[in-house]
Amino acid sequence: MKVSANLTVVLERTSGKLYACPVPQCATLGSIGTVWEHYRANHLTAKRAADEWPDLREHKRARYPSPQGPNSLVPPTYPAPPAYYPAPPAIHVNLESIIARRQSVDGIYAYVANWMSSILHVCPYDVIMTGFGVPFHSQLFQCSETRMTSKQSEYLSIFRPCLRYGKKPERSVCYVCFCPQLPAFDFHPVQNRCSRDQASSRELWRDLWFSLGYLVFRVPLLREQVFQELGIAKDSFKTILHYAIWLLQTAYPEPTQAQSQLTNLVLVANAYFTLCDDGRLERPAKGFLLPELN
Repeated sequence: MKVSANLTVVLERTSGKLYACPVPQCATLGSIGTVWEHYRANHLTAKRAADEWPDLREHKRARYPSPQGPNSLVPPTYPAPPAYYPAPPAIHVNLESIIARRQSVDGIYAYVANWMSSILHVCPYDVIMTGFGVPFHSQLFQCSETRMTSKQSEYLSIFRPCLRYGKKPERSVCYVCFCPQLPAFDFHPVQNRCSRDQASSRELWRDLWFSLGYLVFRVPLLREQVFQELGIAKDSFKTILHYAIWLLQTAYPEPTQAQSQLTNLVLVANAYFTLCDDGRLERPAKGFLLPELN
């Protein structure tokens, strides 16, 4: 079926809104993504989208006379798309004790930044799972673990697309490298994204943030320890999508502009590195095991 340009635009505007896919394979895996992602995977037709969601109906483009000709087009306007999946429940960590351990919020930033800098040039999957790197590669895309590198993997097709920050500077977290926009993170520009000449070199930061966040959730033994350090239950999230949304939320229930840089993802990293420093991380001799998804 040929898809009209209007409907395609509307589907694109739903990016970030969630949709429970009825395809049996997705339902079995518990895969949940945006309408647009499932539409591109041929799990959703344009006709079905228009039938099931009135807000995704096709809009006729208005015409008006202009110097360019009588049939010039006026860009259509669309209603705000509805939410397709409920947000995760509010889950707050024991923030006071975490800040007290590092003496201040700036102490948390400095601690996490120093740790990440020390392992930045090691494959994030190997260093998190085994505690050390391997001599054959130093970046994630070179890793032999296909569950982290395959385009069809849960990590690349579901988890990473859910981690998206807006491009507005007031977000306080860089949408390129996912670092808080603070000098502690390798002199990151304040209240601005990475410069274009830095963007490619800062992909290592992004890979480390994403890998750590994903593996903490998907490795049961690692999740139990990190969540316990954070003061939350190991079964706090029903799906990995709920968890991904939570990672992007600020640690403060009602953050100020300055507090918006302290996200749950930063606290997850702080908890993991604290366990490593204290010698309390129980890692099997052969490393953690990433379980297969049924």
